[in-house]
Amino acid sequence: MIDKEDKIVEPSEIIIETETEKKTNYRKINPWQRFLARFTDYSLLNLLIIFLRLMLSDHLSFFHFEYIITLQFLLWVPIEAFLLSKWGYTPGKFLLKTKVKPQLGKKLDFSRSIRRSFSVWVKGIGLGIPVLSIFVMLYSYFKLKTEGITSWDKEEHTHVIHEPLSRNNIIVSCSIILLSVFLTCIFSR
Repeated sequence: MIDKEDKIVEPSEIIIETETEKKTNYRKINPWQRFLARFTDYSLLNLLIIFLRLMLSDHLSFFHFEYIITLQFLLWVPIEAFLLSKWGYTPGKFLLKTKVKPQLGKKLDFSRSIRRSFSVWVKGIGLGIPVLSIFVMLYSYFKLKTEGITSWDKEEHTHVIHEPLSRNNIIVSCSIILLSVFLTCIFSR
């Protein structure tokens, strides 16, 4: 006997969420999470370069051209490619719960990773040239917001997965970036 309070559930109303569907919930487009992860990586690399300069008594002469084109951004390309092919994330992406995955398969291979990283350097940050990079980043932002994918992810058949962030992740990331800027101002004199 069915009580009036009991509701009869039709088979078409039963929804079972599979593991694949659970994972796709994290695929929401989040340009700011990507931006913060990328600049956390750049800041970590910059902190490493500052440390090396101090240890080597400023004998890293090839970095004196960084005021024309920031070579740190170019230097990051092979490092990022290696890390993406090895783990699918970089330190900044790990901190900000962002992962790059191929559309098919489990991990990116190094050749796709290096092409993607190089394309981000050119099309995503405009070679690190200060004025150009602002326009290129704005263009990439609006393209990502309207099309749902960046040109480099489309070309290399990759997608970026974002997991929810805690306030602490954002605070640590912003602290790394601010420390990098602060130490750059102190040691670039």
